[in-house]
Amino acid sequence: MKPKARTLAPMNTLSLREAATKYDIPAATLSGWIDAGLIRIARAPEKRGQALLIIEADVATARSAYTPGRGHHNQRAIVNKVAVGAA
Repeated sequence: MKPKARTLAPMNTLSLREAATKYDIPAATLSGWIDAGLIRIARAPEKRGQALLIIEADVATARSAYTPGRGHHNQRAIVNKVAVGAA
């Protein structure tokens, strides 16, 4: 008898483009947050044309501390918000 494949709990994910549109954040900003480890990747593209999927809850948390036009000050505010939420 084959063991059943283990399935993970469903996670709400968005493509980078969908997240940028839904949360009104530039895709370049989201990419920076991904590089900084503030937004987790659910699935990296395996081939050309495949979307990068990110965790929507991470985007929502980051968005709550985001103020357009603040540059790197945004990232500090988001890091503080994420740190408080994790504690």
